[in-house]
Amino acid sequence: MLTETINATGCSVINPVAVTVNPLPGAGWSVTNVDKYYDFKVQDSSLSASSYHWDFGDGSSATGYHEIHVFPSST
Repeated sequence: MLTETINATGCSVINPVAVTVNPLPGAGWSVTNVDKYYDFKVQDSSLSASSYHWDFGDGSSATGYHEIHVFPSST
C-alpha cells in the first residue's frame, strides 16, 4: 500500500501498488590471464538484454554488449 500525503493540507490517500522485482542476472564470469593482461568475460543467460551499462569503477563507463576497457596502470 502506498500513502500519498500533501504536507500543506494534511490530506492523504492510500492506494495499492504493484511492485515487480526482477531476478538477479545469472552471470557466468570467467577470468583469463594472458601475458600481463586479464580478460574478464561474462555470459548472462538469464535475461534477454541487447546491451548492458558497465561501470568500471575508475570514473569511466560504457553501454553495450561487448565492451573493452583498459585500466590505467596505477589502478
